[in-house]
Amino acid sequence: MKTLLLLILVLTFGTFAFAQTQSKCFQFGGLKDGHIVTFRIDGARVSGAYRIEPDYDSSQAESYEFKGTRKGNTLTIKFANKILKTLPPKTTTFIWTLLQSQDKELLRLKMSIKDRNLTFFFH
Repeated sequence: MKTLLLLILVLTFGTFAFAQTQSKCFQFGGLKDGHIVTFRIDGARVSGAYRIEPDYDSSQAESYEFKGTRKGNTLTIKFANKILKTLPPKTTTFIWTLLQSQDKELLRLKMSIKDRNLTFFFH
C-alpha cells in the first residue's frame, strides 16, 4: 500500500513539474530581416534566443541568448553576453508580453531604438 501511495505521489508531482515547462517560438518578418524568438518557460524561469537573419539568409544568422523570469504574461528578459546591435549599449533588461489574440498567441516586444519607442508583434 505504501509503495502504491508513493508511486502515485511521484507520478503526480512529476506530471505537475512537466506540465509547467513550455517551449515557444515566435517570428517577425521585417522588411529587411527575419526575426525569430525561441524560448522555454520552466515555472517562473525563461531562457532562449533571439535570432536575426539578415536579408532572410539563415546562413548569416546571428543568435543572442537570453534568460529571465515570467510573472503572469510578462517576461523580464536580460541578454547573456551580447545584446542586439540595434539597441543602445546600456540597455540591459527588457519587458516582453505574451498576448492571446483570438486563436493565436503573440509576443509583444517594446523597445527604444534610436530615440524612438517601437512595438513589435511576433506571431
